Amino acid sequence: DFHLSNSMQKLNVNNKISAAIRAVMLGLL
Repeated sequence: DFHLSNSMQKLNVNNKISAAIRAVMLGLL
C-alpha cells in the first residue's frame, strides 16, 4: 500500500510538472 501510494504521489507530481511545462509553452507560443 505504501509503495502504491508513493507511486501515485510521483505520478501526481509528474502531472503537475507536465501541466506547468504545457502552460509555459502555451505562454511562449
